[in-house]
Amino acid sequence: MPISIIKSRRGVSEVLATVIIIVLVVAAASITAVILVNVDVVTLPGSTGTTTTSKNVTLTIYIESYNDTDFDNLYDTMVIYLSSDVDSPNIFVRDIDLLLPTGQTIDDLVPWVISDTSQGWNSEYGGYNVPLGIINATFVLNINSLSINQGEIDKGESFYIVVYYTYVTEVGPRFETVTDFRQSKLITLL
Repeated sequence: MPISIIKSRRGVSEVLATVIIIVLVVAAASITAVILVNVDVVTLPGSTGTTTTSKNVTLTIYIESYNDTDFDNLYDTMVIYLSSDVDSPNIFVRDIDLLLPTGQTIDDLVPWVISDTSQGWNSEYGGYNVPLGIINATFVLNINSLSINQGEIDKGESFYIVVYYTYVTEVGPRFETVTDFRQSKLITLL
């Protein structure tokens, strides 16, 4: 018995099927193109053949003295020394903060400011110049306001000194500034 193949008259014609496939391919390509156009491309350092030469900053932080200028038995002035290793780059100290062990800066209560220093200001890099190999660059920190006792430090209180600075490094054929910080070990006033 021979098998006969009967064409259905209800089906989709070959031409119409081809047109539908082409339309679906074009739609998929359009969606892919829109997705690709909306992707942000970020060039990471080193991905274009340039490498950043990072510098190792070795900074020693030492408290020379602390004082109570308003005689309320709370310290409101501090003299600190910063010493830099000879292998460290020149750094530019932008700010110095006191950080409580809880993670809160004392500046959140009342700011401590650099009131005096042995170092010159560099306006190009926005900081006090601390050259490589310097020993005992002096910074005097004062509380910004003595009208309230918040922010002043009591005997037995612990904190960290955090030094924020900038230095210059090479990135391929050009120079860039890098902003970083160093934190002292935990200090307890006795």
